[in-house]
Parts: sequence; structure tokens; C-alpha cells
Amino acid sequence: LKSRLARNSTDQRIDVVEVPGLEHPMVLDERAAAPGRRRPDGMNARDGRDDDLEHGSFGEALRVVIDCAAAIVKVCSLLFLKMLLLPLLLGVWLDIATVEMFATDVLTRALQAGGDIFSSALVHWVFGITFMLLVTVSVLQLRE
Repeated sequence: LKSRLARNSTDQRIDVVEVPGLEHPMVLDERAAAPGRRRPDGMNARDGRDDDLEHGSFGEALRVVIDCAAAIVKVCSLLFLKMLLLPLLLGVWLDIATVEMFATDVLTRALQAGGDIFSSALVHWVFGITFMLLVTVSVLQLRE
């Protein structure tokens, strides 16, 4: 590496480093460089990011917005699946599995559920989430 002092187009003194293998020398003090002049490698001297990204472009902003929206959709869908749908399905499956234990049939249970859908869904969800928690605690106990 060779360091030297040079003058830019506005006659200001600037520090320049010449790197073997690079076509153009690198300016150490970007503020002293000529206005509107970019580094030959296209990078910003302050933080190493591309100059195009620092000034912002519509495509880059759109990509960031889409990435954020995708992350939000992913989190919401996982929460919906793990906290609402799976416990509800587990509760329904437990209800169907215990039909014979309580000496009834599936048609009677379906008619009872059709009479008050919200309460039936709530009871099935509670049974399902309780079953999930019991299985989780049991697995954790078995690991110890």
C-alpha cells in the first residue's frame, strides 16, 4: 500500500491510498473529494455500503416493505396454527375418541355442538390446549 497526498478538482488536498491490483486509487477522506465524485469501487467510505443503497431506490424500499410484510404474515400464521387451529382440532379429536367412553354417539355430540357453536368451539379449544400442555410437561419430565 502506498499513501500519498493529492489534490482534487477543487484544489483541496486529499489522502489517497494506492492498492496494488486496483485500477483507481482509494480516497481516504471522502468529504475532501470532489462533490458528486464516487469511489471507483462503488462503495461508501463511511460504512462500506453501496452508494446506491444509501440514497435509496424504489426497488430497495419495496423489497424492504415486502420482507417486513412477509415476516408479519409468517408470525401471524404460525400463531394462528399453534394457538388456535391445532388446539381446536386436538379437542375435536379427543371428543371423537371419547365418544364410546361416555356411552353416546357422534350424531348426539354433533347435535349438541350445533346447538351452541361458540361454546362447543371454546370447550374443544380448552380441551385441546390442555392436552398440548400435558403432553409438553410429560415430555419434559421424561427428558430429565
